[in-house]
Amino acid sequence: MRRHGLRLSVSFRPFRYSRFTFTGVNYLLAALVLPALVHGMVLYGWFAVRTAALVVAVSMFWDIFFETLFRKKTRIYDGSALLSGLLLALLLPPMIPWWTVVIAGCAAGFLGKQLFGGVGGSPFNAVCIGWAVLMVSWRHLLDPSTACIGFSLPFDQTEFPLSVLRRAGPQALELFPLKNLLFGQQAGCIGTGTPLLLLAGGIIAVLLGLVPWIIPVSFLAAVLVTSALFIPAGTENGYLFPLFHLFTGYTMVGAFFIAGDFSSRPVTPGVMAAYGSVAGVLTVLFRQWSGYPEGLPFAILIVNMAIPLLDRGSKPAESVPKVMRV
Repeated sequence: MRRHGLRLSVSFRPFRYSRFTFTGVNYLLAALVLPALVHGMVLYGWFAVRTAALVVAVSMFWDIFFETLFRKKTRIYDGSALLSGLLLALLLPPMIPWWTVVIAGCAAGFLGKQLFGGVGGSPFNAVCIGWAVLMVSWRHLLDPSTACIGFSLPFDQTEFPLSVLRRAGPQALELFPLKNLLFGQQAGCIGTGTPLLLLAGGIIAVLLGLVPWIIPVSFLAAVLVTSALFIPAGTENGYLFPLFHLFTGYTMVGAFFIAGDFSSRPVTPGVMAAYGSVAGVLTVLFRQWSGYPEGLPFAILIVNMAIPLLDRGSKPAESVPKVMRV
């Protein structure tokens, strides 16, 4: 198909031509999450470097393996495996065993991509699938509350803030001042402890048209509103409770880079708003009532199941961000 002398590639939804290539967008997004990952490497040292490098290498290996196995054209240079590996590395503790990383990469590559036809065809977020397989199977190895045991960190509180909230209740608000949370003085996973870096990267991604603004805005708004409903009664600084949820855990990376995944996000503005809002509400509910201190990936996977039905027969509006050439 040609338009104004240009050859167009019709692939997975939404079908729109753009100056960006799929490869270019993947590398741009990878560059935007890299500062948060580097901060984690500086904070946790060799263990974080080892884990991050292994996750990226394993993600690329499984992509090549499954594409060769299913006799498909190898797409390792398009950056999708690199981006998936970097995002998964952000969500993992620095000292997680190497064999769990191999399993997570395999689950993300097969269950999150190849089982549904490859990159762009899966209704589920591949990073969330890899994380969920580990959390359900070996929760004690992935628990951020034990991620920093044995590390000498440049701040007092070396336990995952959401785990402290679950254990200590409203007192956690006093142990983690908002300024400390914003500037990365919180322990946990490799790349989720610096919300300002992730927020800055996410805003740049929105301004470049790589991520539709409706999704992160609706997600973050839903987190704020829902967590406000759980403000502890009688707590002097309880008004900080919604901001506590906003700047801890996977909130920032989930709002911009995971919920905004190309293949698993909706394409119409109304459905995007519902998608982000429901995912934000479920994230807070998981944190409050589930057995897991962090449940954002579970929340996104649950909402992913409804996207194909909600988007069926919908026409993408002009406000939908541009999609890339292959």
